[in-house]
Amino acid sequence: MMSLRTIREISSKYARKAKRLGTKPLVMTETIIAGLKSGKGRRRIPFLGDYVPEGFHLIDTLFVDSSGWGTSHEAALTQEQFLASLKVGRGYAIVEAGEFQVYVGVFGVNSMGPTDEQLEKFSTALANDASRK
Repeated sequence: MMSLRTIREISSKYARKAKRLGTKPLVMTETIIAGLKSGKGRRRIPFLGDYVPEGFHLIDTLFVDSSGWGTSHEAALTQEQFLASLKVGRGYAIVEAGEFQVYVGVFGVNSMGPTDEQLEKFSTALANDASRK
């Protein structure tokens, strides 16, 4: 089991790296959510540690099983429960990680970015275009 100190050191390391690279939370669209639910790209959710990029603000955190072995009666959300909780227009990033669970930050996009309504329209248009092909 990792100590709290180790968990915090890992988080700080990833925060510095995210800031240096300009990493941002993964902002969900219907297409991205559908891909994640089908098992594609589950490792795309970035690790930001306690870094909050410009243009975003932390709304909430979710405690999520990262082992794949969690069950619905445990404190951490299962991967299926986590995927069901995703919302179009919200950003998601790992803010803290232990051996078997992670805290995933739920981020709002500040007013300088697109609104939730604009993101919803854009993702719907993408999904419609994809279904026509």
